[in-house]
Amino acid sequence: LGRRRLDAHGVHGDWQEACRSHAEAAASQGCHVLDHPGHDAFLTEARRLAENPALSETARTAVAAYLTECADMAAARRVYLERQATWKRLEAEAEAEGRNTLDLPETGGVVSWFRENLESAGVTEAERQAMADVVTRHETRRTERVRPDRGISRRF
Repeated sequence: LGRRRLDAHGVHGDWQEACRSHAEAAASQGCHVLDHPGHDAFLTEARRLAENPALSETARTAVAAYLTECADMAAARRVYLERQATWKRLEAEAEAEGRNTLDLPETGGVVSWFRENLESAGVTEAERQAMADVVTRHETRRTERVRPDRGISRRF
C-alpha cells in the first residue's frame, strides 16, 4: 500500500509539473490554455488521478480543483466567444443600417458584460485587450454623443 501511494504521488507530481509547463507554454504563445495542444490529455489524466484510491486526499483535492478550474474556464470561454460573436453581429448590423452601435438595444448588455469580465481568468491577454478596446470605443462614442459643442442629441 505504501508503495502504491508513493507511485501515485509520483505520477501526481509529474502530472502537476507537466500542467504548469503546458500553461506556461500556452501563455508564452498567447494561446488560451484550453486551445493549446495536449490540454485534453491533461483532463483525461486528471480524471484518472481523481479516481485513484492510492492518491492522498490532498492530491485528490488538488486534482478536483484543477478539473473545476478547467470547467470554469471552458464555460467562461464559451460565453466570451458568444458575446464576441454578438458584438461582431451588432457592428455589422449597425454598419449595414448606417446607424451607430449605441442606437442598438443589445449593445449596452454586451459592453457591460465585457466591462465586468475584463479580469476573467477564462480569457487570454489578446481577448482581454479586444474586450477593453470595445469598452473604450463604446465609451468614446458615448462621450462624443453627449458633448454639447457637437450639436448632437443627448439621448442614449
